[in-house]
Amino acid sequence: MNKKEEKTVRSYLQDILYAIQYQSRIEKFDKKQENSNVNFLFGIFAFISLILISNGSQNNPDFSWLQNNGFALKLWGISLATIYLGISIERLTFFKPLWEYTLTKVAISVAISLLIVFCTGKAAGIINSVFGVDASSFPFTLTFTTAMIVFNYLVPLIFFLALVGGVHLFIVISWCKSRLYDKDEPIDLPPMNSVFFAILSGFIVYYGWQWSTKNFSYDAIPQKAYLLAHKLDFNTKHECANLKSGIPVVFLGNNQNTVLADVASQDIPSVEWFFESDIKIPKQFYRVKCAVKDYLEN
Repeated sequence: MNKKEEKTVRSYLQDILYAIQYQSRIEKFDKKQENSNVNFLFGIFAFISLILISNGSQNNPDFSWLQNNGFALKLWGISLATIYLGISIERLTFFKPLWEYTLTKVAISVAISLLIVFCTGKAAGIINSVFGVDASSFPFTLTFTTAMIVFNYLVPLIFFLALVGGVHLFIVISWCKSRLYDKDEPIDLPPMNSVFFAILSGFIVYYGWQWSTKNFSYDAIPQKAYLLAHKLDFNTKHECANLKSGIPVVFLGNNQNTVLADVASQDIPSVEWFFESDIKIPKQFYRVKCAVKDYLEN
């Protein structure tokens, strides 16, 4: 092989190496740009949830519209914040590889399924203790009561959320410290995702703990079940001739010829009232035969 051929081969190898390096830089740039776009969208998402929570939590807002819709805004903000925090945790380097294993997904699915089955049984017992009948007569109430009990069992996870939020808070403090004392270093953008995570996790921990210990505590769940039953399962438009019109009833059994009547008519004026109300459950309900009206009578 002469020198000209040797030089040509070497140049080909160099060209291939340069092409590989160039492609690698392009891929790194594209990945960095993609992560930057995702972080920007996450920042907007977190900022919207923070605005909703802050406006919905005002006691005396300046606008009447905020006063009328403040609780709904707070619920929407908390929902968006929960989604943001969940996705942020899923993107962490520690957790991201775990989701790639089938065993992890199966274990979590089985655990959640067992939790739902267990909570359904507890919800059925609560409904039976309130109304004295089988919970199958209150299908919608059973579903939502189960959800409230599941929420109470999942609330301890907020301590883990508080731990992750503390780590993000430490990142923010470290950045602020570097800006104050390391002025010679190049200026980096503030870690906005860490800022949002620390603030929003504080909100979620506060409201999660408050709701689980006050609004949806185990002592309050029977009251909520009673209210839900009146909203979802009781019916005031019945055709029982031996009952006054407007009395809420639930039809029992497969034959639907027996009803459970509640002489107290309980309404839920708003979601906020449902969350914060403290009512007394009636001590007695009435199980009576439903006499069908004779429409042929004059």
